[in-house]
Amino acid sequence: MKNGKLTDVEFDEMKQHVLTGQNVLRETIEKYHLTESFLEMGMNICAYHHEKFNGKGYPEGLAGEEIPLEARIFALCDAYDAIRSKRSYKEGLSHLEVMKRIVADNNQHFDPDVVEAFLECEKKLLAII
Repeated sequence: MKNGKLTDVEFDEMKQHVLTGQNVLRETIEKYHLTESFLEMGMNICAYHHEKFNGKGYPEGLAGEEIPLEARIFALCDAYDAIRSKRSYKEGLSHLEVMKRIVADNNQHFDPDVVEAFLECEKKLLAII
């Protein structure tokens, strides 16, 4: 919610949210002996949704298919929402501008197969936003 850019220390602190989410789910799964696959998928999304297809993300610098598919899908959805939404520190952008940015980051930030699938669903998305 900060107005303005995060400091390096603040950004390092913010990046810990991926590990916090992963640990909460892992501890819950272990404590209650849960076996539902959606919980593992949720844990992967928490842990890896800030990895980038080109290996320049965090927390582990995973690349390509090293990143679980569910996290690659969520990364695009999360980016769409973050770019499109107004925040205390920025204005939201139009759907067209968000689409341009996603396409520009194809094979860098985003998995090209996920981008292709997203583009195929664009008309359905526009019908609900």
